[in-house]
Amino acid sequence: MESPEHKPVLLHETLDLLNLSPGKNVIDGTLGLGGHSLEILKRIGKTGYLLAFEQDERNLKEAKKRLKDYSKQVIFAHRNFEDLKAVIDEEKFPAPDAILLDLGLSSPHVDDPERGFSFKFDGPLDMRFDPALI
Repeated sequence: MESPEHKPVLLHETLDLLNLSPGKNVIDGTLGLGGHSLEILKRIGKTGYLLAFEQDERNLKEAKKRLKDYSKQVIFAHRNFEDLKAVIDEEKFPAPDAILLDLGLSSPHVDDPERGFSFKFDGPLDMRFDPALI
C-alpha cells in the first residue's frame, strides 16, 4: 500500500507554540500518520526523544515508515494517550518538555468507508480508532 499523502493541520503554528529546541523530550499523544512528529523530530535534533501514541494500527504502521530515519529516538505506543503516565513509567521516558494532542481524526479514517467514520461514502457505522478493541 502506498503511503497516504499527509499534510498536518496548523503545522507551523503548532510547532511555534511548542517552543522546541535540540535535546527536548516530547510526547505526541495523537501520532496519526506522523506529520507533526516528523517536524518535531527535526527540531529536537539527535539528542531529543519522542514518545508517540497511536491507536490506529494502520496509521501507526505508516507513521513508522515516515519516521524510520529517527527510529532510535522514538518510542511508539500502540495505545491511547489516556495511558500516558503508565507508558512514561514503563518506558522510563524522561519528563516531557512539550506534549501535543491533535484531537480529531485523520483523513484515512474519513476516506475509507469501511472504517465507519466516513460522511462521504456509505459504510458501516463503527468509528473505532482501533478496530481490534471491542
